[in-house]
Amino acid sequence: MVLSLKPSVIKLINDIRMIVITLAAGLGSRLVPSLEKPIPKSLISLGSENLLERQVRQLSRNGETKHIAVIGRQGECWTEDYIQQFEETVDETVINERNAETEAGYSFLLGLESVPQDEEVLVIDGDIVAKDDLLLGFLNCGANNVALTRAVETKVGFDQGASVSFASGTDRIECCSFDVESNYVYSGAMRLCSSTVKSLSMLDPEDYEQQQLATIIDNIAKESELTGYTVNPQTAGVQIVEETLDGYSGTGKTNLTKQKNRITKKVKGESKKLRDEIDRLRHSYSRYPDHFPEILDVSLFDEEPSYDMPDYTERGFQPLDELLRSGINPDELVDLAEDPLTFITEEFGERTEPIAGLYKNTFLPKIQTRYSALEEGRADFNTVAKAEKIKSNGVEMLGLPKVKQVLKNDVEFLGRLEPPYMTDFHGDFKPDNILVNRSNGDFILIDPRGHSEIGTTTHDPMYDIAKFLTSTHGYYTAFKHGDFEISLETEPSVAVNYAIEGNRRGYETLTESALAQAEAMIDGDSDWRVRVDVLAGLLLIANAPAHINEKGGRMSIAELVRGLELFNQAIDRYDPKSEYEGEIFNINTGEDLEKVRAVFNQEV
Repeated sequence: MVLSLKPSVIKLINDIRMIVITLAAGLGSRLVPSLEKPIPKSLISLGSENLLERQVRQLSRNGETKHIAVIGRQGECWTEDYIQQFEETVDETVINERNAETEAGYSFLLGLESVPQDEEVLVIDGDIVAKDDLLLGFLNCGANNVALTRAVETKVGFDQGASVSFASGTDRIECCSFDVESNYVYSGAMRLCSSTVKSLSMLDPEDYEQQQLATIIDNIAKESELTGYTVNPQTAGVQIVEETLDGYSGTGKTNLTKQKNRITKKVKGESKKLRDEIDRLRHSYSRYPDHFPEILDVSLFDEEPSYDMPDYTERGFQPLDELLRSGINPDELVDLAEDPLTFITEEFGERTEPIAGLYKNTFLPKIQTRYSALEEGRADFNTVAKAEKIKSNGVEMLGLPKVKQVLKNDVEFLGRLEPPYMTDFHGDFKPDNILVNRSNGDFILIDPRGHSEIGTTTHDPMYDIAKFLTSTHGYYTAFKHGDFEISLETEPSVAVNYAIEGNRRGYETLTESALAQAEAMIDGDSDWRVRVDVLAGLLLIANAPAHINEKGGRMSIAELVRGLELFNQAIDRYDPKSEYEGEIFNINTGEDLEKVRAVFNQEV
């Protein structure tokens, strides 16, 4: 949400008596190459004022506010002229004579020695730049101790400071460390109540010479209570692949023929996908010969590449989606699905490190590729696809343009979607690709994708579960076979009503079974269900244009709408930590300084 403060709230903040400690003793070594000469970062100009003057202005209210700056002596930037500028700007300066040899934890405790033990303290990094209303909201947070935190899109290759973790379902910080795996970071400001200040005053600065401020923050979180005031930036950090994806236009045509107890799979167009599939089948069959089909013959380089495999229906196997539609006992259906689900989540593949920007670069280019290729003549589908909002069975939800906007720009949401690890995946693990033998429970997995849309052989460990759920929870099986009714209104706004026909109980029990299997593998992953719903929703959305010519166009509309429903359900389920939407910067490099000036010079 965007913070808007009432006059009464501002008055409350104005009356706060507070001591501000600005930590400004750094050398700014990473920033020096971008400056004409070395200068303390707090004295860098931003419009008509420097950073220190900006902070003093922002944090000075009608109530008595004392400003203390902890500055340095060592380093080229610490000239007498610059030290004098600090002395003229703040009420008191504390000099860290060994600033080049000590860390921020030491500087903070030095500054704290000048503070009466019964005072509230705000400690802030001298290189923090934020808008006035952000800092007002932070100051007005009702918690006794509060730290300013920021959501980040990815923790892969993270070098943006100390991360923080929150207690489940709360805004209480549990831990702060450079070793924490989290998509939230400490962002350079902390307000402490007088009792916490009194406890910290007992610490000897000499014991913290080599300790970052994160060590002290972590102690406060563990020994007292520390609330996070979280900012959700509006600028995503990971680039989006803009070009269309080779092999994912959805225009390829697959042809299956049966002869002599074997099946030949041939594709016209998008031959790369079939080659990837063959590669995955060969690799998987060599490791799991009981669960993947044997390849009998391959023609990789013909105009229409193909491969042959045994006709497993001649050996007593049936597609699971066929059994789902047949109306067999739901308990038997669950029993038949249990072993394939267990195999794909617990036995298939090895763990690898996550990739930054996985979700948006998996789906945004694919959606763009497929939707940009639509014919203008598909008026109904295009109308639904372009609607900012849609009503589905009477419930209003975000349309596709808004979904794409979330995937592009919502830093906190994207960060929470980032999986803790990646693993090998089947890629098309849905009931029509799961062949089961009712007599003995054996199963064969056909038609693996081989590679993801971004070319990897690994993905989110929830990907295959989500693909399975597109057929059960997302009703792809019903849509594929025409087991549904749908109506569309486009005026005065887009409204879709649909109903699933057939074995509803079968869909529900398989959904419950798949979700139970997913939950069993989460290993402390609190956002697993959000990721499952997002994945299933985006898979349906991305797949919808491929079926534009099926069921009179009804199937593609049904897929798109159900995909949007699942994505919206994920957003409703997701619990953001952020209190404020906007920008906050720590200036460490020349690139940071350029970004800050681009955003803030206009307001000064």
